[in-house]
Amino acid sequence: MSDLIIDANVIRNIAQGNRAAAEALTKLIKSGRRVYIARAAWNELSEQYRELLKDLGVGFSPDSSKLELIKARGNVYADNILQEPRPSKGISGPMPEYGGKRDPISGLKTRPGDAFVGAEAKSLDAELWTLDQQFAKQARQQGVKIAAESRIPSVGGAEEIAEARVLLRPALPMPKPSPVGGLRVRLIEAKAGFKLGLRAALSAENIASMIPDVILAVADKVAAREAIRRIATKFIKEGFAKGVAAGVMRWTEEEVGSNLMNHVTHFRVQGLGDPAGFLTLSYILKLAEVYENYAVHIGYQFSSAKSPEWKDDIRNKGFATLKERGYYFGQNPDALFEYEFIDKLAFVLHHTTDSIVEPAIRYH
Repeated sequence: MSDLIIDANVIRNIAQGNRAAAEALTKLIKSGRRVYIARAAWNELSEQYRELLKDLGVGFSPDSSKLELIKARGNVYADNILQEPRPSKGISGPMPEYGGKRDPISGLKTRPGDAFVGAEAKSLDAELWTLDQQFAKQARQQGVKIAAESRIPSVGGAEEIAEARVLLRPALPMPKPSPVGGLRVRLIEAKAGFKLGLRAALSAENIASMIPDVILAVADKVAAREAIRRIATKFIKEGFAKGVAAGVMRWTEEEVGSNLMNHVTHFRVQGLGDPAGFLTLSYILKLAEVYENYAVHIGYQFSSAKSPEWKDDIRNKGFATLKERGYYFGQNPDALFEYEFIDKLAFVLHHTTDSIVEPAIRYH
């Protein structure tokens, strides 16, 4: 099968939310087919787009400077120019040779345009994937192979490189897991509990199975029960929100287990003790960690079971709120898959996630 060259509009439209294009590109990359970005297209992309393409393993198209390839490119240029000023019958018109902003001095556009992308694909006998239907028609009529994926409709909307990273998540390499220690809740227990619904997953029996006996012994103290209830409520809500946030961001189970566990700090448990002093700081930290770790997995299972549309809607609402509060995640797209970002996203989503989990907490 011939190589595939993508136009810049493919990756940019994915950043506008084109899920179909993202799934097609992911499938192509995973199939092992050689996918390249046209050199002329690369020049019009920002550094963040280039970093994303590098992460995907999509590099420059092969060198087309050999004599026979130069001739093939030249033929496309010539055929394109000969259509000026009026194309022949049945030809939709010449491909634009230059694009971008006009030079302030010459008044001319100087960035290599569609003609260069088409010529590059033709010279390498590669298929061209573009979402510009006019360009696809023009290129095809000049002998350029057009990929079937070019039939995917483009979508409108604002470009967010962060959105492209989310949609292309399955094609990106797995990040290195963060080192973790202490109590880890096994995902298999969370899955088993969740099968019977959210109430069953958050039942006292299921959660108790996660808590060491030495901690349960203290929980029998009457004076400590109200404090324990406050700890449970706070950290189930916060853990559930983080799990939901990870799910809408399409984190994997391994990433959840490696990066979202054991983040309870002294600061987060301030004021959660009991008046009688039965609960030591060590006890409070361990108990909070159990509740949050378990709730993270339950939230993740809940979110993962939802439709792509539900996930996108929740994620987009969270992104919009983060922007309103001055958090610009597009500056470092890799940060979208770190604990600190999920923590922020969970916080702005907590009104939504609290309304989901509170009935199950009140039930028990």
